[in-house]
Amino acid sequence: MLHEAAAHGERRRVWLARALEVQAAGAAGRDELLRAAIEEHARAAARGPGDPDLALLNSFAAGIIRHESDRIWMNATGHRTPLVALGTFPGEDQDEAALDAVLDDVLPATEPPAPSPAGDQPAVTPQAPAAPPAELQTRGAP
Repeated sequence: MLHEAAAHGERRRVWLARALEVQAAGAAGRDELLRAAIEEHARAAARGPGDPDLALLNSFAAGIIRHESDRIWMNATGHRTPLVALGTFPGEDQDEAALDAVLDDVLPATEPPAPSPAGDQPAVTPQAPAAPPAELQTRGAP
């Protein structure tokens, strides 16, 4: 019955029933149902954003679903669900090149640090801290 309510909600772009299904499956230890419900949500979310009048509720629901997905990923890999991998699970055949291509578009390229001008010397010479202004210096005990 919860699955039917979730499907009905997603047709109307409301994700709360799916989030409740995901949470209930996770709490009951029904891994197959949990994974199927997360996959259903990922497909629904890929079709477009939720109802804009219910954006806060949908955001809350999406957070619940991502949390359950993160639990699966953390137990299997030690890290959370990759940014573009909601609806996929560790150990499945995943197109790593496709994930990398998406991440390359999202994340800025990083350049290696420039070598210091003096070879093995640090690029910045440490300096002693400046003395506090005169009005803040103590003159000794009265």
